[in-house]
Amino acid sequence: MEVCFPFTTIVCLLFYYAIFLNNSSLAAADHHILSANQTLSDAQTLISPNQVFELGFFSSGNKKFLGIWYKNTPDVVVWVANRNNPITNDDNRGAPFLEITRNATLVIYTRRTAESTIIVIWSSSNSSATFPSRKNPSLRLLDNGNLVLLDDDKESYYIWQSFDYPTDTRLPGMPMVYDPDIALDKHLTSWKSYDDPSPGEFVYRIVNQGLPERVIFKGAFNRRYRSGAWNGLYMNIPTFYNKAYTPELVFDKENKLLSLQNPYDSNSSILTRMVLHQSGTLHRYTLNDEKNGWDLVYTIPKDPCDDYAKCGPNGICRINRAPICECLKGFEPESRSDWDSQDWSGGCCRISPLSSLPNGDGFFEVRGVKIPDMLSFWMNNSMSISECRDECLTKYNCTAYTQPYINNGGSGCLLWFGDLVDTRVLPGADKNQNIYIRLPISELAEERKNEDLELPSFKFATVAAATNNFSKENIIGEGGFGLVYKGNLSAEEEIAVKRLSGTSGQGLEEFKNEVILFSKLQHSNLVRLLGCCVTGDERMLIYEYLQNKSLDGLIFDKDKRAVLTWPMRYDIIMGIAKGLLYLHQDSRLKIIHRDLKTNFGLARSFKVDQIMARTRRVVGTYGYMAPEYAIDGKFSVKSDVFSMGVVILEIVSGKKNRGFRHQDHHHSLLGHAWCMWKENKAMELMDECLNESFDELQVRRCIKVGLLCIQKLVEDRPTMSHVILMLGCEGEVVPEPKEPGFFLERSCSTSNLSTTPNQDSSGHTITITVLEGR
Repeated sequence: MEVCFPFTTIVCLLFYYAIFLNNSSLAAADHHILSANQTLSDAQTLISPNQVFELGFFSSGNKKFLGIWYKNTPDVVVWVANRNNPITNDDNRGAPFLEITRNATLVIYTRRTAESTIIVIWSSSNSSATFPSRKNPSLRLLDNGNLVLLDDDKESYYIWQSFDYPTDTRLPGMPMVYDPDIALDKHLTSWKSYDDPSPGEFVYRIVNQGLPERVIFKGAFNRRYRSGAWNGLYMNIPTFYNKAYTPELVFDKENKLLSLQNPYDSNSSILTRMVLHQSGTLHRYTLNDEKNGWDLVYTIPKDPCDDYAKCGPNGICRINRAPICECLKGFEPESRSDWDSQDWSGGCCRISPLSSLPNGDGFFEVRGVKIPDMLSFWMNNSMSISECRDECLTKYNCTAYTQPYINNGGSGCLLWFGDLVDTRVLPGADKNQNIYIRLPISELAEERKNEDLELPSFKFATVAAATNNFSKENIIGEGGFGLVYKGNLSAEEEIAVKRLSGTSGQGLEEFKNEVILFSKLQHSNLVRLLGCCVTGDERMLIYEYLQNKSLDGLIFDKDKRAVLTWPMRYDIIMGIAKGLLYLHQDSRLKIIHRDLKTNFGLARSFKVDQIMARTRRVVGTYGYMAPEYAIDGKFSVKSDVFSMGVVILEIVSGKKNRGFRHQDHHHSLLGHAWCMWKENKAMELMDECLNESFDELQVRRCIKVGLLCIQKLVEDRPTMSHVILMLGCEGEVVPEPKEPGFFLERSCSTSNLSTTPNQDSSGHTITITVLEGR
């Protein structure tokens, strides 16, 4: 009995007679075209004109499929015709064939060997028995990977094309489409497994729920990832890796996304593809011609914060912080024990309920975010931002608002009702990509109290404009606090902006501490603090800009370090020492810096008679911290002396302590300096570019004083007043140094993993548990 599906009986008969009217010895396919009087057998292939793609039958396990792959990398299949109906050897079926029927339908069929019965495996779905016969239908494989069925008399019109039926791969020129008006939904569906092209459980498609976005689903309804909403500029992806990957978007008059595709450029040498992997991740690949293999360019989700609802309802994900999840302002963990074990799925609940009184609530701004999922929302495209705020306050269950479109100065109003789900800070987001969380006035009053700092305040927009929206080109340094940007308030006034980083172990406490201490300090060797900026989650300090930039930007640069002659380096050492003495002894406050490498965020004021303090939270720059501080959390003026010793040895040698390497041992710079001193080779430590300008007595004295400063025991280190005396007075007797702190030779593996000379490690946090008797 003949088996035919999914045709009607009439189509089956047409197909049956079409085959037997042809010559029984079927002609072979010719290059990239299959004509109506030809068949493609199991052993034959179509190849695109420029040898880019190939069409044919391939085996996967004990099943066969018709597919398209790259000619030079045949293991990379980009399209499968019969993924729902694989060809098997059941019932003694013969080899498969591909053919065009008289009514311009593509069919894959086999014959049952014993009965010569034709079994239809797959057919192109657009053809039917009512279609008129085409004069000269042919099948062609194009260089963009599209398999097209056309009439030779009307080559501009495709009867059918594979790009209308994507499988797991999107190629340039292949659109993703969602147009319900014409019942079109072109999306990607993953393979079932790495060797089974059958439809898997993940789907990647366009979603137009409120604002357009792209979503990866697991099953029919469970979201795995969402790109974030279209905001008039981008779908929360502010930068693309290459113009070749930048999609073209087509919207309707209501701003619904109809299609998305990467344009195909026949003149481009770049071969690229995007694949929905069976694990539910999107992979972007480009062909590496030299390796004749594929390079992975990026994946989506790109980090854990991209996982849908990573931090649960009313949580926010910040990939640069540890842990990455925290509750939005005004919320607390639903289950503290779950959060302590880093299970954030339960999310957060309100600390205080919203007010039912007029003017009882306000809003807290969160900047640079992927806005929450639009699960329950209301949107108006014409409202202003102030009207949107008022609208939210009039609705008792409104929890947040934003401007949905940030282009052309911003427009529209989007309100959320209920929980805020899948919110994350988006690195590189536009400065206007913000959301306003509704909170009781009591919560906002506490926030204002925390930010009431006695210092001139700069508006965020002013600082953003001055730094070219925090452009990478404006970055001039990095420390424990975060990145430092150069800015221009005017043609005459330059500033340096320190922006609190999410990766820093420092937070609001250190920020306020630096402001308070700096406002009470005045010294010629201290840079002047001009003001601060506190807006939402943003914390920034604005300083006067120093033309000479930072010391390490010169002294550790092989091309610039020669500018610093020995007299200049000696003056720098003395200047730092005098500034530190001012903090310890001569200022209105007795201040312990704690992180000489970076800023005053970690500084602590002491009482006049206080000698030492202890903290459970050690924050600072590795390589500069004294042993007692790094290990036990104890700090004093002698902790700063240790850091001073490290700085002296770095200035003399032109090398960093952290990341230092030597071919004969695995010591740090401190250990190397001690070895050179013991072997009476101290001058070998000196930077070789100082050979024309050095003073040997001064260099030796600086090395010796530097070694005294880094002594292991606190009591063996000098005070800063004694340091200045030993450095500046040739007649002053300098004691012999002992073995320094951290004099441990690293293993080869540890050394190899350490930071390179051009890198640094700032702002690390160590938590110390102290056992105390009751």
